[in-house]
Amino acid sequence: NGVPDQCDLADGTSLDCNGNQIPDFCDVVFGDSIDCNQNGLPDECDLSSGSSLDCNENKTPDECDIADGLLPDCDLNGIPDTCEDDYIDCNANSVKDSCDIESGDSEDCNGNGIPDECDGEDGLLNDCDGDGLFDECEEGYADCQSNGIADFCDIDDGTSGDLNQNGVPDECDPDCNENGYPDFLDIAFGYSQDENNNGIPDECECPDTNSDGVIDVNDLLMIIDTWGDCSEQNCPADVDGNGTVDVDDVLLVISDWGLCE
Repeated sequence: NGVPDQCDLADGTSLDCNGNQIPDFCDVVFGDSIDCNQNGLPDECDLSSGSSLDCNENKTPDECDIADGLLPDCDLNGIPDTCEDDYIDCNANSVKDSCDIESGDSEDCNGNGIPDECDGEDGLLNDCDGDGLFDECEEGYADCQSNGIADFCDIDDGTSGDLNQNGVPDECDPDCNENGYPDFLDIAFGYSQDENNNGIPDECECPDTNSDGVIDVNDLLMIIDTWGDCSEQNCPADVDGNGTVDVDDVLLVISDWGLCE
């Protein structure tokens, strides 16, 4: 430009970020410095100022390593995958696990952020029925006992019973009266009544005889109005389902007085 370099540097027309008394432009043009990201500054200055990072310490800005394909950045966040705090490559395919999952190259049926093939190797996913599918990925998977084994395998191998064939181990079926037996067995063997055939023992249901959502004096009046035998008719007032509206039904209503929950 016809002006001595020292003058360009003195008046700020040219920069000298590396302090070698040569304008940065000249360092780059004559190959004394590299400017891989083409921002007009020698790479060493980008790195020293922190405007570029060098996580692998190869003296090349990370963005250049990424652009040249030397470092992968599968999530396109500008940070080489191997330099990220959450970098894991459990299947050793040189691709960050989260990217394997996001791209669909790996499945993550249990949503724990780990490719299923790695969970399987680590014993975190099982295939108890040997059908080639991880249990947690199969339709209808449940482990009601939290024993680490799918309910359908507990049932199939006889560890758990399923007398009502609903696919749920009997010990996990509702037991509203907490007598140690599933409600369906209490009903089936006559230990509990189920007048409305809803599968819930009557003693567990709210004694709301008029179905208005509140246990109050109106329920007592209905009991009094239908006092006596009701074995041959539908008697909402027969709270305990024994075929007779009597003092026991009154006591049940009083014991659940208030909002029906």
